[in-house]
Amino acid sequence: MRVVVGYFDAVARSLKLYWDEPRSYTRELENYESDPASREVLDRLHPDIRWRNVLGETRRGKLAFARGIDDLLQAAQRFEMVVDEITDVANDRLLAELRSEATGRSSGVAGTLHFFAVFALRDGLIFEIDEYPNREEALKAVGLKE
Repeated sequence: MRVVVGYFDAVARSLKLYWDEPRSYTRELENYESDPASREVLDRLHPDIRWRNVLGETRRGKLAFARGIDDLLQAAQRFEMVVDEITDVANDRLLAELRSEATGRSSGVAGTLHFFAVFALRDGLIFEIDEYPNREEALKAVGLKE
């Protein structure tokens, strides 16, 4: 659980730095110029990370992960990730209840999205992140509900 808690702590620090000075995470990663908080986020990810976001889009590898984050942040004028709860569900899998609070860049509309993410660990790193719109789907994914 420690790696996922540390991941979210680093995400919060990285987002704070981002909003002080917006930049491309992809470009920083390609040029080996990531700030310490962003580097800490990436260091907690397995090199073969697979992230399927709540919209069903799948990204594979750290560079694709960074591109996905860039896409998300470029669509917002404000974005925060809040962790409500993290539960160890066995077999190196954790369930996180999350909230993203954002304001759209072009619309200016603020909103909150509640969702759930299942984290799979490998070699002490985050190997997979699968996001779900509700707890029931996330629990089905980890075999705790039929």
